[in-house]
Amino acid sequence: MQFKMTDWDLSNYEVKDLPPLSEGEHLLYIESAMYLPEVDQTETPINMKFVITFKSLTKEESSKLTFNLMRNKEPSKVVYGTLNSLKHALAGPESGKGILSPADMEKHIVKATVKMSKPWKGSDGVERVSPNIYHFDPVTIEEYEIADACEDVQPQYVKE
Repeated sequence: MQFKMTDWDLSNYEVKDLPPLSEGEHLLYIESAMYLPEVDQTETPINMKFVITFKSLTKEESSKLTFNLMRNKEPSKVVYGTLNSLKHALAGPESGKGILSPADMEKHIVKATVKMSKPWKGSDGVERVSPNIYHFDPVTIEEYEIADACEDVQPQYVKE
């Protein structure tokens, strides 16, 4: 399987809930992944949002992670580690440098441990907690076979 890498640096990310993922272990299906560019007056990308939408195959829950990517900025170690673990979960430990392209992430399965954030106040003054994912793991053959019931799951690296 050939993956295309990008050269974007990483900053912090935000989580937006669809209905949110609950705390615990999840088998996640990547429904979509896309870049949303922020452009200057000449339509040249200056920053980019990398948005990944997950659906839990373990529970009826989903979540969206948004990574802010910026050129020539020192990447956050937490975000770099998160995206690097996602790359290794999908393409294996020898997958090289860079971020996987969105097209190479879609319709694949990964495992993740979801932890809840500390309480924070939204712009409306309401206190909330958000699901956080800091690490992804590859699925086993058995987990992939369970997930294969989804009609459009793509072949991928699995942990032996």
